[in-house]
Amino acid sequence: MLGAGSTAIGASALVGSGAFTSVASQRTVSIRAAHDENAYLGLQRVPDSPNSSYVDYDDGHLRIQMDEANPNLEDEELGTGVNSDSITVFKDLFRIQNQGKQPIYVFAFLKGKKADRVGLFGGDYSPCWGLKLDVGEYEDIGLVTNTLDIPAETQLVEDMFIVAIGEENPEDGDHERAAESHVPDDAEASKELPSE
Repeated sequence: MLGAGSTAIGASALVGSGAFTSVASQRTVSIRAAHDENAYLGLQRVPDSPNSSYVDYDDGHLRIQMDEANPNLEDEELGTGVNSDSITVFKDLFRIQNQGKQPIYVFAFLKGKKADRVGLFGGDYSPCWGLKLDVGEYEDIGLVTNTLDIPAETQLVEDMFIVAIGEENPEDGDHERAAESHVPDDAEASKELPSE
């Protein structure tokens, strides 16, 4: 009996040694691109929000259109932009949802000549900056513009960047710096809402 026990220990040591000259392993990988509504970082219209008419999808990618190109304009008599020399607020414009597998921090950036006059905010009217979303959670996002002393026909913003950083990343825990590394240098961080 003692000999059998010794043999079993010896075989276990041999199998678990991990010594090999080479290994080639084929594994299955399945990665699929998804439209914004169904991606891990879900970007969606807010159901039943009257302001969702300013949001549509271009080839599955969410876009905000507050100009004459808005495809939801069914009547030529409807407006084609925000008021000049005014402060305008749009609540519940679009939804950001964490459809991934770990908590995330969300940061918004805007790019354009007057990007500092536009801000994105969450449900409590705080800037969309460092917004934490657990798995399955969402936040309805609004937009505010300040066009005081800005003439009509001025293009305020051309691009919006929504960056989500996983809670576990980066290793140093600086989610803000990690988010800033993912956008162009001339994109404005939406850390503050435009003031009067």
